[in-house]
Amino acid sequence: MVAGRWWGKVTEKENDGTFYTKSEEIDILATDKNKKNYIIGECKFTNAPFDLGQLKKVVQKYPTVEKAYYYLFSLSGFTDAVKELAEKSKNIYLIDFTELFN
Repeated sequence: MVAGRWWGKVTEKENDGTFYTKSEEIDILATDKNKKNYIIGECKFTNAPFDLGQLKKVVQKYPTVEKAYYYLFSLSGFTDAVKELAEKSKNIYLIDFTELFN
């Protein structure tokens, strides 16, 4: 297994078909030795709950993996929409800041 933080340049495609490069960061990234299963983690230490828009951005950061498990850490909890999606999903895990110390 390989684990760590990842940052670098990624190329994305505009709606009109043109490409552009931007910097991207993933707080926690781990993969098995065959690079078929990934853990992608995002840490949000803000006063606002982790929302659905933020979750969509996390998923879009690494769209080409076969199997991804998303671990979301939040100081201020999660919106109801994120909680509902995580309950329906088998690959989204929510970790509230208070859970880290219990």
